[in-house]
Amino acid sequence: LVVSYSRKAFAQTGDGHFSPIAAYDEESDSILLLDTARFKYGAHWVKLESMFEALQFVDPSTGRTRGYALLSYEFRDDGANEQHAGMPQSLLFRSKKSQDPVRRYYNEYLSEQRKVKCDRYELFHNILDYWNSTKEEERSIWSMLTPQLVGIQKEERDMVNALLALVDEMMNEFLSMDNGVKGDDGGGLHASYDGLRNDCCSEENGCKSSIDGVNAPSRMISVSPMQAIFLVFLASLPSYERKELISTGKYPNHGGIDVSEQLSSEVNLIAFALDQSR
Repeated sequence: LVVSYSRKAFAQTGDGHFSPIAAYDEESDSILLLDTARFKYGAHWVKLESMFEALQFVDPSTGRTRGYALLSYEFRDDGANEQHAGMPQSLLFRSKKSQDPVRRYYNEYLSEQRKVKCDRYELFHNILDYWNSTKEEERSIWSMLTPQLVGIQKEERDMVNALLALVDEMMNEFLSMDNGVKGDDGGGLHASYDGLRNDCCSEENGCKSSIDGVNAPSRMISVSPMQAIFLVFLASLPSYERKELISTGKYPNHGGIDVSEQLSSEVNLIAFALDQSR
């Protein structure tokens, strides 16, 4: 619920303003207003009656009183967001709006790659080269994805382990398809990308020792840059190719756990973040 109100009703500086309502306290008959100009007032409680009065102020640009809007997600039936509906929460990564610039850099690169005819194996190697070719921040996979914290429940930890094992199995199959592509040192793909196999929170790959105030080595999922890049590669494919690869039947379960559905969701969530950052 977003309200369009006049600040004058609360003796605040300024006039017309938009902010969301986060909560209602029945005992005090007050609402919690998440002021979008946090540098001025931040979140604060106001009486419901006072807010109603603030909505009655006339907007000089329209000549009409202010009001409120109820925002909700409307599912589209044209198939454009079919793969994003009803997804479970990601078990592997967190995606932040502040990471959009890095995603935009990558989207620009991906647009250029799509102009060149290459099979999915060549595309995978090209994407690996993109993330491995420079130390610039916009080329750091950890500037686009942030590993989740290790789960408390054993079932969640088992699922994460099974997911990463499946990612390794699929990724190694792609790495084995050299297609004549060699690393810069002539030693082949495995030698060229050995540096990306380190755990996320090692000093060698530049992973921060603390992310969002959390001690990364002890609290975050141990996922390698190579695994993260492979998931980004899958997210870069058309949806029908992603479905074909993940639901191929070659990987029915891992460690007795069926992880194909969760893997699809992980990849689709990354694809969704990439799409939203355009």
